[in-house]
Amino acid sequence: MYQNIPRVRSFFLSFFCLFAVWSGAQQTRQYTFQHFTTAQGLASNFVYGTVQDRDGFIWLATQNGLQRYDGNRFLTVKPQPESGSDGPLDKILHIHCDTEGRMWILSNSNHVALFNTRRFTYREARVEPHKTHKAYQTKYLLQGDGGALYLHENFGPMYRFDPVSFTFRRSSDVPLDAAGKRGTARVTWDSTGRRYWFCGDEGVFSYDPKTRKVYGRGQHQDADAASYGQDTRCYYVQPTDSYIYYWSWQPTSSSPVVLRVGKKTHVRTQYSLDTELQMGYHEVTGMLHQRSGRTWIHGNAFLAEWTDRAHPFLPVPNEGRFEQSIRYDQMYNSFEDAQRNVWLSTDNGVFLFNPDAQLFTSYGLLRPGGQPKEAPVLSVCQLPDSSFFIGTWSQGLFYYDKDFNPLALPASLEALNKFSFWDMAINRRSGAVWMGLQPGRFILYDPATKTARLYNPPILRDQTVRQVISDLAGNMWIGLNDGRVLKWDYEQAGGDPMKGYQEILKGGQVSKIHRDRLGNVWIGCFLDGLYCVQASTGRVIRSWNAQGPEGSRLFNNEVTDMSQLNDTTLLVTSGCINIINTRTGRVEFFSTADGLPSDHTMSIQKDYRGIFWIGLSNGLCRLNLDKRTVVFYDRRDGMLYDNFARSGVELLSNGKLLFFTDHNILTFEPRRFTQSVAPPKPAITSITLQGVNLPLDSLHSMGTLNLRYDRNALSFEFSGLSFTPQKKFHYFYMLEGLDKDWVHIENDNRAIYNYVPPGHYRFKVMSEDADGLTSEVALSIPLRVRPPVWQTWWFYALMILIAAFGLYIIDRERIRRIRALQQVRTQIAGNLHQEVETTLGDIHVLSEIAKIRAGTDLEQSKAFIDQISNKSRHMMEAMDDVLWSIDPANDGMQQTLMRIREFTDGIKRNHTMDIDLIVDRKVE
Repeated sequence: MYQNIPRVRSFFLSFFCLFAVWSGAQQTRQYTFQHFTTAQGLASNFVYGTVQDRDGFIWLATQNGLQRYDGNRFLTVKPQPESGSDGPLDKILHIHCDTEGRMWILSNSNHVALFNTRRFTYREARVEPHKTHKAYQTKYLLQGDGGALYLHENFGPMYRFDPVSFTFRRSSDVPLDAAGKRGTARVTWDSTGRRYWFCGDEGVFSYDPKTRKVYGRGQHQDADAASYGQDTRCYYVQPTDSYIYYWSWQPTSSSPVVLRVGKKTHVRTQYSLDTELQMGYHEVTGMLHQRSGRTWIHGNAFLAEWTDRAHPFLPVPNEGRFEQSIRYDQMYNSFEDAQRNVWLSTDNGVFLFNPDAQLFTSYGLLRPGGQPKEAPVLSVCQLPDSSFFIGTWSQGLFYYDKDFNPLALPASLEALNKFSFWDMAINRRSGAVWMGLQPGRFILYDPATKTARLYNPPILRDQTVRQVISDLAGNMWIGLNDGRVLKWDYEQAGGDPMKGYQEILKGGQVSKIHRDRLGNVWIGCFLDGLYCVQASTGRVIRSWNAQGPEGSRLFNNEVTDMSQLNDTTLLVTSGCINIINTRTGRVEFFSTADGLPSDHTMSIQKDYRGIFWIGLSNGLCRLNLDKRTVVFYDRRDGMLYDNFARSGVELLSNGKLLFFTDHNILTFEPRRFTQSVAPPKPAITSITLQGVNLPLDSLHSMGTLNLRYDRNALSFEFSGLSFTPQKKFHYFYMLEGLDKDWVHIENDNRAIYNYVPPGHYRFKVMSEDADGLTSEVALSIPLRVRPPVWQTWWFYALMILIAAFGLYIIDRERIRRIRALQQVRTQIAGNLHQEVETTLGDIHVLSEIAKIRAGTDLEQSKAFIDQISNKSRHMMEAMDDVLWSIDPANDGMQQTLMRIREFTDGIKRNHTMDIDLIVDRKVE
């Protein structure tokens, strides 16, 4: 609708001027916003709508496309069509999540599509009867009776979704013509009243689908219709459980009026924002009714809470003065997520805040009817009626009630409000408020009579009264700028502030005086250390400084504040936290080495649960001394200023803590920081492989993520889907099968594995809050990194088979050679055996013949004997060859060559011939 109303920017300047004047007229709560722009990852600073899907992700419709936010980063999504028949989607102008958790998107090309938030695909729905528009027609989606989904064009027809044909068909379920000739500007469904509400030129109307009756101007009348039926030209209507909100813009008016009708009381109230908020031209663009009961109205360019006060509108300043404030020209949409965070879609990005869960509240310095002031806050004093004074440097005294609304100073104090108020304390005996001033003066204020008087005792010597405190007996202890500490004795002075003073000690500039439970007075001097004084006698019992012995010295001499844990333990801020045993004098340091964010502590105070809160020069931290855990907070957590003053903290009677800054005061309820419910189970938001994002939906359907051995660089991103930083979640992750223990991270919600060896794994992640409560473990998809071929079991089995086959071949060849050699040896042995047998047979025959012829023919017998001798020699040589060949020691080539050489040498000796034996070197 905002696109059909002309923007008149010429009025904006006057609007902001009037708004600034108005905002200074009363004290309002200063909300702190997270601001997301293109600098934080938005695709465009023009954001038209925000929704949350069923998985908890936030989706934003921007001028440059659709984006998803998981609490850590923005992911720009380029929707892909599911089929070729789907039309193109360019700029997204409207998004809507129906009751079934499905997300619908409307583009500026007038396409309507169902978007799959897990696969990033869309399916276009037809709109029948189809109309071709040259320009975008402003439209929106709504759900009506029985969960029916409707598409309505402003001042145009309404279409009902048919899931069977996946088509929006023109519907007459609501008689829109009753709103006027131009049609209906807006339709909404009232789930409590079971009615449709719609509006247009003829006014506001309701329609009961059960009785088919229309109620309103010129229609059926009932008690409700009598309240809202008199208005015309109504262009927005929003029912809640208790009220009907709408606005009307008459042609004769320069701005709209907003109206509210009680459903039960039928009381009609009408407001002009011109008058209520003291602003000029403006446009109303929407309303948001939170589950907590808060109602917000917004437009161009304002945001205000609609309350039940006499002046119901509490504006949120549109100034942009601080990092956590808000600044925009047009606000298009407001949305509440499941954690009751409010998202504001504007032309300057997205603003996020949680009005009910905001931990820190900052209040400016304000007097009734005056302008906001900024000055260093030096002291706070709460009176018995829970109202309190705030003392500042250069801007005097401010007075507030228990709800931080500014009050007028009592007349007696107003006349004296021209000093800097350094410290204030209530005398435990008289009830009078002692106010230490610069220059050295006192104001004594009596809350009962509301009278005040200025005192200037000569002993002060015009030195600034930096600290003042009452002991248990009603004596006042005064710390001066020149380092002197005075005691005003109530009895000796007779109650007269002009006398009865005693100088107790003189050290460095007094920064803090503290009374412990035993009645002793502790004095912290800037650059001079710490003193413990017995209150009754004024005697210094003990002192500490940075030059003391090891184990009994301070971290440094710049003592700024102190707070007591118990009767024997005092925590002192001097550099780091100095934990002093008041009985033994021993000092233990708690510093940055132990997790303290900074060794420049400024103030400290224990709350009612025993937790210490420490103001730093650049933030605030929460110290659980029993668990030795520290949680740090700064401007990112909702503080306008986080530079806290020395000794600048006060514990109020309602348990709240109030810290001072150089500009304002900061208050919070410590109990709200304690978590009793385990944090939500974190979600895996992204898996990246080799720098490429993997679709999570496809991975879930696969069951196991299979990776190659050479593509195994993985990173996981995860989030608790908590969109405000105050929860202080930190995470533990483990890749089961690779990590031996949980890995702890705080500032980066990523787990990076540059190399994952082959194997089976499962990624786990869980969150933990500041109190040590852990969430359930979120499991990712099981992972399997496939090994290379040469590392697979079948490859090893094949190698074993090949090796076994090789050994078999080698062994078979060895056996073959052994058999061949044995065969050769057998053949040689057979041949030699045969030769020996033949030779022996010849010798035997020759011997017999020689024996026979020996008597008859001696010469012939000798011839036979010679033959016997030759054959015997040959037989010996053959036997020698047999014995040499069967000896395994002669199987080598060297032995064979030696045998051949012996054989040739024998031939050369026995025969007159030359034999050359040539052997190649390779053979040798």
